[in-house]
Amino acid sequence: MTQSPADGCSAQQTPSSGNQGSPEIRRPPNRVNSRSSCPDRPASVSGQDSRGPHRRRVRLSWPNIRRQRKRGTNELVVYTRPSRKAVQAIKDRISERTYRHTLNQSLGTLLRRLSQKLAGWANYFRHGVSKKTFDAIDHHAWQRIARWLLRKHRIPRSHLRRFCDQGWRFAEGSVAFRGASGVAIVRYRYRGAAIPNPWTWTIEPAASS
Repeated sequence: MTQSPADGCSAQQTPSSGNQGSPEIRRPPNRVNSRSSCPDRPASVSGQDSRGPHRRRVRLSWPNIRRQRKRGTNELVVYTRPSRKAVQAIKDRISERTYRHTLNQSLGTLLRRLSQKLAGWANYFRHGVSKKTFDAIDHHAWQRIARWLLRKHRIPRSHLRRFCDQGWRFAEGSVAFRGASGVAIVRYRYRGAAIPNPWTWTIEPAASS
């Protein structure tokens, strides 16, 4: 048994029919993924490679860009909104952080972690038409926090008011829930030729003598 320097996999030696003294090396067939042919390198399973689940590839969900008619006019404009995949992904993360196994933490810790997660997500999509999307995500987060409180304290729904500070905003001490709606939306502005570049010529008026 010898090891092939090309792919690192073991190859078999069989005696040749013409020359019994020189062994013949039988190489494995060429494959697209060389790791699958090696027994010491397991192939990827369910999106995870052999380096472990902490090295998984994370695909970024791009916003949804469409040309639609502006409300009240016949003008076609380009709208940028968060995609359905991105919205469902952040909802799944909110549900994951409010499962039953998180009942051992305090309300302030839960609100702080959710606020940081939603603020980071909303900061990426704040340059588009995202107000209604942010409100829908905050509504989903509020419902999940309310169910989390009902499970933790075993109280009726009418007692949720004692966990709020302003209206129906959940808070504990100095920590208050700030969802995606707390991020200011800044739309892109068309600058066109106003963008400076090294090839911009500035003609100065001639000095009058």
